[in-house]
Amino acid sequence: MSTAQTLSGDEQSLVHYMEAVPTSHIAAAVAANIRRTRAGQGLSQAELARRSGVHVNTVRFIESGRVENVRLDTLEAISNALGCEISELVKLEGGVADASKFVEEFLASPLAILAKPTKDEREWLESLPLLKWLGDHPDPEAIFHLLTAKRRSS
Repeated sequence: MSTAQTLSGDEQSLVHYMEAVPTSHIAAAVAANIRRTRAGQGLSQAELARRSGVHVNTVRFIESGRVENVRLDTLEAISNALGCEISELVKLEGGVADASKFVEEFLASPLAILAKPTKDEREWLESLPLLKWLGDHPDPEAIFHLLTAKRRSS
């Protein structure tokens, strides 16, 4: 069974959503989150590599931000070794944004006419803490990509 088949619906949404966020943002977030989680557990890079089955140089490259597209199976192995969810490793820093304001901007944009979000989808978007990943001001295009990613994973 492939890694993608073992993911829950929310995790599949997360994977699709990651496609909508610039890879440089994700790479920096993954690097910082892995480094912080690993160090918080008192693990060396070599020990994380041993526990995860990922080559130590790969761990070093990921933590340095030099790997922009980390494979899903690599993230899964590292998250398992650290005892956390993949979503914890890819989340962007910052507080939870008030999504309703940004969803309203999206709904007023031409992209909403194209996407035709249902009431349930609008409520899902407004309740979603993932909007904090889009930075200080999520734009309608990023929200459009998030919505289409959810539809693909459903």
